[in-house]
Order: sequence, then C-alpha cells, then structure tokens
Amino acid sequence: MRVRTRGIRWITTGALAVLVGCVAATPVSAASRILVEFSIVTPKSGPGDMVYGPDGNVWFIDQTTNRIGFVTHAGTIGSYLIPTASSGPSAITAGPDGNLWFTESTANKIGRLTTGGIVTQFSLAAGSSPRGITSGPDGALWFTDYGSNRIGRITTLGVVTTFPLPVAASGPARITAGADGNLWFTQSKVGRIGKATTGGVVTEYSLGSTAAVPARIAAGPDGNVWFTEQGSNRIGRIMPGGTITHYPIPTASAHLVGIAAGADGDLWFTEQATDKIGRITTTGVVTEYPVPTAASLPAGVTLGPDGNVWFSEFAGNKVGYVPDVAGRTTYAIVHDGFDGPNSRVIPVGSSVKWVFEGPNSHTVTESSPLGLFDSGPVSPVGFFTQLFTAAGTYPYASTGDTFTGSIKVPPTAPLTSTGATTPFTVTWASAAPTGAQVFDVEVSLPTSGGVFTPWQTGVTTTTADYTPAAAGKYIFRARLDDGANIGDWSPLVRVTVTP
Repeated sequence: MRVRTRGIRWITTGALAVLVGCVAATPVSAASRILVEFSIVTPKSGPGDMVYGPDGNVWFIDQTTNRIGFVTHAGTIGSYLIPTASSGPSAITAGPDGNLWFTESTANKIGRLTTGGIVTQFSLAAGSSPRGITSGPDGALWFTDYGSNRIGRITTLGVVTTFPLPVAASGPARITAGADGNLWFTQSKVGRIGKATTGGVVTEYSLGSTAAVPARIAAGPDGNVWFTEQGSNRIGRIMPGGTITHYPIPTASAHLVGIAAGADGDLWFTEQATDKIGRITTTGVVTEYPVPTAASLPAGVTLGPDGNVWFSEFAGNKVGYVPDVAGRTTYAIVHDGFDGPNSRVIPVGSSVKWVFEGPNSHTVTESSPLGLFDSGPVSPVGFFTQLFTAAGTYPYASTGDTFTGSIKVPPTAPLTSTGATTPFTVTWASAAPTGAQVFDVEVSLPTSGGVFTPWQTGVTTTTADYTPAAAGKYIFRARLDDGANIGDWSPLVRVTVTP
C-alpha cells in the first residue's frame, strides 16, 4: 500500500512502515544551537522514550499507535507494529545481544525487537505493568515492575527473576545502570531513588518529600546518577553513596520528563509543559532551548550515533535533534552488545570521540603494529578523543572483548583537474610526523590498470604537487610508517584530469 501525503512517500509492507524522505520544520536558533525537527507522517503517533540502537539509528516508543519507531540521521522514519494490540509500550533500551528491548505496561510483557523488525514477547505476571528497562552490567536486562512493586531481571533468552522493594506501593518507574555496577531506579509514588545490586539487594534513598515525583533517570559522565523531578521542578543528582543534590530549573512548572547524558559531558532533559530541551552541566549550570513546534510536549531524549542529542515530541508528532557544535569531530558509541558505527571515514586533521555508554567499562586500542593510541579502561559514561593527522586506515579494538572497528582517513585532492601537465595538490597529513614516523604515498596512473607505484616514500612533508602526464584518472593512497612498523593504506582519492 502506498499513500502520498504532501510530497512524502510512506510505504507500508506488513508490519513495517518506512518513511522515504523527510520533513524538517523551520530551525530555531537559541544559545548557539539550532534545533532540527522531522515530522512523523502517521497522525498522533505519540513518540516517547528513545535510545540509540545497534544499527546506528535512534529508536523510540510510538505510544498511541502501538509501534516501535526508528529515525536515521537524515530523517528517514520507520516503525514496526507490536503484535499485542494496545500493549502500552513505555520504555526502550539497547540490549547486550544487539537487539532492542522494550516494556509493554498494559500487556504485562517485555518485548525484544531485532533491527530487522522481528518481535518476540515475554509474559510477566498479571498486573505487573512494567515501565522502565535498561541493559545491566551482568549481561541481562533490568526493568521496573510498577504494578507489583518490584524490579525485575530478564535474560536475553527470556528467563525472568523479580525482587520486591522494601517500601510498599513505591511506584518504581524508570531504571538505569550506574557506573558503580548497580542498577538505579526512581520510585515515583514515595519520592525515593532505589539502588539494586545485580544480586537483588535493594537500598532506597529519600528525596525528602513524596511531592518530588522522580521520573526518568540516567547515568552521568561524573560517575553519579541523574534524574528528573516532576513535582519539584528540579534535576536531581545522587552519588553512589546516596548523597543527593537538587538543582532547580529556571522555567517554572516545566514538568521535567526525559534525561540522558550527551557527548559534551553534560546531561540533557525535556521540559514537557514548556516545550524546551534543557542542558545541565555536572556542576548544575542550566541552559534551555525552545523546541520550534509549540505545544509539542517533548518527552524522550537520547544521545544519537552522530553525537547529537535527539528528542521526541509526544504531541508535536515529531522527532528532532540538537546539533553538536564541537567542530570537526566524529562520534562512535561504545555499548555492551555493539560498537557503532564501528567504521568511520573522516577527513585528515579531524578527531573521533568515542562515547562509552556502558553498562560496563571498555577500551579503545589501535590494533595495528603502529599502536598509536590506547584509551585504557573507560567507565560509563566516559569519553576518549583521538586526533588523526595522517591518512591511513587505523583498526581498533576494545581490550578483552569483541568490539572492533576502523577509522579510515583518505588523503585530499581535487576531484577534477583541468589540463594535462597542470599540477594539482595532494595532501596526506595535517601535521608533520613525530619521532621516527614518515609517510608513504602511491599513485595509480590511468594506464596502469589499477597497479600502484611509489610517488612519495619515507617523506616528512605533508603535501605535494603532482603533475599528470596525460588526461585520465589518477588514484592516490597513503599510509604512516614508523620505520619498524607500517600502517594500513588509506582509502583512495581519485582525481580526473581533463584534456
């Protein structure tokens, strides 16, 4: 079935719906940020909770249409129907098995979704009403059992264990894995934050008032856990030992909902009643950014694979993002179960910033004989940035586990050059090499049949002019060499010389 609406093509095939193309609303600039929105064609879809997925897309709960949706960075939106009607999807997380996991609060089920759209459901006890869900440090998923006042653990094979909470009718709502190896959750009815070990031992911490109404919760880059307080209009921070600090929000009655750590080392949150996206530093400094669409009710928020902060608009029927302004930085997200996108092509002289989302520690180690960088163990939520000044291909791995990837840096040259015997410039580095390092550059001539021959060997210069002998396509590649070890060749750059 195909339905055309205002120039957008919406294709539905079975349970899968995919939006081809996108609609971006007029961006609004605020405090050096421009918020970008994408419209969801399905009316009144009610997008809510969000998470970065193992396929490099952002996934979200589609509450009113009973679907799980996804959006690419370019704004292509699709969704998959949940088999159980009116299941009440509430929260979503990325699992350690490379799948998406979500709660069905009305159906009393936990759902598992592959990135290809295959849904498996696991039933819980009647009246359990699961709300929040997160990937735990023990390789299982942990969830809040709102109806039965428990927290639960489900393995990737669907084996469920639950643990009762000390305070009755506490309203366990959302849950996250902390950097301390414990699970942290909000108790919305009694104004408490709970902590659970992976063995199910629970400790509860009072916020001082049942009117605080803690809602969403997230691990912060400072080793603490952060949460939104809907009733008291504050952002809360709780340290591993239980010390709590509250930070008031400048806008009154904002009705705070989602919260997530960003790639900038701050926490980001949604202000549902005032149509704003907020940012708070780990020292408590708050900045607010208006969402372009009025009465949009922003709800979910998450870090995306592009380093941007993504958000959903429950009433605006849109998803959007707050662009990063860090400059020439490419992001890679490290999470149990996936590392993605694990291969990046970046320009010479730019950086890659790995964001370690957890729930366990990982490393990023350059795994070629050159051994150029090693982050060492990085706890969630943590960061590691590496500048790449030379063309080449740099494989990396996370020590002790299966995460692998590569950073590919091609040389630069003009795509076309007019006139044989007219020189053009090829650049293979943005800085001179250090120590014993040198550069090698090869060229494939139009008549060589793809065979490369040395052009610059063992040089310390970063650029040179090449003079073609005739018209045709010239192909260049480069690598780094430290005398004892040789790196991998870069991706190719091609120059077409016209007569």
